[in-house]
Amino acid sequence: MRIISIYLRDSNTSSDSGIILHYAMVGFYSLFWTFQGLACLETIAKSRLSLLAKPNTFAN
Repeated sequence: MRIISIYLRDSNTSSDSGIILHYAMVGFYSLFWTFQGLACLETIAKSRLSLLAKPNTFAN
């Protein structure tokens, strides 16, 4: 909400720039860690699928 009011006011002060930078960094880190988590999940899923695809050599 603060970001919207800053842009609607149409006068950015240095503190406004700090607020904007803060929210931009929070957004960047949120996206970064989301994609990192998805990459880890993808790696885990691929390793499990490869284990399931191997023939069971211990069966009698």
